[in-house]
Amino acid sequence: MRYQGINSIYIEKIHGIFSIYMIRAFLTILLLFSFDANSSEQCDLTNEYIKARSEVRKIIYGEDNNYRRCLNAASEIEYWRALSKCVEMGDGKNIGGGCAHLVGRGKYIQKPNNIHCEIFKFEPTPELAKNLLDEIVKERDIKKCTN
Repeated sequence: MRYQGINSIYIEKIHGIFSIYMIRAFLTILLLFSFDANSSEQCDLTNEYIKARSEVRKIIYGEDNNYRRCLNAASEIEYWRALSKCVEMGDGKNIGGGCAHLVGRGKYIQKPNNIHCEIFKFEPTPELAKNLLDEIVKERDIKKCTN
């Protein structure tokens, strides 16, 4: 909005300052209400609930799921195949660490076949984690808050 007249610059400054104070006041009021709303919902979590939450995190996002186990098993199988090839060819006899050293450095290793693991693949989501946590809490009758 453009003001006309002698005092137009002064009016624009006042309008700008007034807008800034209105925004600050609105944000302050909003923050005050949000703190009141959150304070009633906060609680001290029980140790059992924290352990269940950690367990869910490991299952959904970590190594403790069928897809990761399958990938790890396929990699281990490939390691042992490479080790047996090395021993069969007799390449590790005069090397410190033997065939395990050679295979560990990448000799004889081929990319593992992980196609069969795709059946276990899933995209972890926060909703999936929350649902699993709710199931575990209900199944084990875990109390969430200490107070």
